[in-house]
Amino acid sequence: MKPRRIWADFHLYSRSYLRSPEAIFFSLIFPFFLILMFGALYSGGGTPSAVPLYVQNLDHNSNVSESFLSDLNRTGLVNVAMVSPDVSLQGYLTSHSQSNGLILPDGFGANVTQGRPSTITVITNPYDQGAAGLVQSAVGYAMSVVNQRGAPPLVYESTDYVGVRSYSTIDYVVPGLIGLSIITSPMFSMVTLTAEYKKEKLFKQLSLTPLTKSEWLASKIMWNWVVVAASAVILIATGDVVFHAAFLVSPYLLVFLLIGPLFFVSLGMLVGTLSKKAETAGFIGNLITFPMMFLSGAFIPVSIMPGWLQPYARIWPLYYFINGITDASVFNNPGGTWTDILITLVMAAVTFAAAVVLFRWRED
Repeated sequence: MKPRRIWADFHLYSRSYLRSPEAIFFSLIFPFFLILMFGALYSGGGTPSAVPLYVQNLDHNSNVSESFLSDLNRTGLVNVAMVSPDVSLQGYLTSHSQSNGLILPDGFGANVTQGRPSTITVITNPYDQGAAGLVQSAVGYAMSVVNQRGAPPLVYESTDYVGVRSYSTIDYVVPGLIGLSIITSPMFSMVTLTAEYKKEKLFKQLSLTPLTKSEWLASKIMWNWVVVAASAVILIATGDVVFHAAFLVSPYLLVFLLIGPLFFVSLGMLVGTLSKKAETAGFIGNLITFPMMFLSGAFIPVSIMPGWLQPYARIWPLYYFINGITDASVFNNPGGTWTDILITLVMAAVTFAAAVVLFRWRED
């Protein structure tokens, strides 16, 4: 072993490594982003954000029920929103893609006043343990205030789950994984392909053919439709057969599977277009993609993120794909689904147009 040769190889490799944006990103910058993101998500130093709690007061707004709701609000853990007693609360929650509810029964105030026990119904989502925990804590406090008036306790709790069935974790995991398949294959493959074509001067050769830029891009979108559809079929089938996931396959899902590749293939091409060098395309693509995957609700529900982080989660395009698929295939909420469809469709159209207009076969 010759120290001189070792040093020469070390010097050569270090210079090559520092010239690679991808290597710097994955070794230094990406771990930094990870510790920031997960530190923000799991840090216990902040005050938990209040979650919406939809309340149906069947006790005709008695003094006791109003006092109970006042105690709930005083905790700062929930924001009480009243729902008309003329509707089904579970149906209301499902149609609005919400999880947390409370029903105060008829005669609640009279029972408490006369020392008779009364049972309230708390509706939560077993998957969203963060929000469910805040609701349970707030309700527990309000119950303790009432129960101090008599023994045995005057208020008991009955726990129910949102919707017509109990949701399981896998029901919410499937939309997130489909969202990941929508971004990973189209985005990564397009960024890599654009970088490779730039490096090998293949775009310059394509400019000599009759093929147009929009045609070249459209063919890549079509291929990714096939890839994403196959991935979605595998995910849904595995979730159903292995984990018994109650996932509703609807036409809305197909719409997202069509819009998703259109948007992310166009975005990948746009990243490659705006990159001055082919080597930096992958770096920029990773810089966009990885925070989007972690902050859009694919792995962790946005509702349990700290309150200051939730608005930032909603600026990422992937959030609207995952949220829309969840509305359509878990909550069966067409109203919420159409909102996400319109948002993603506008983003896809603008990004596709920008990619076609800004891209050049021949670089200056």
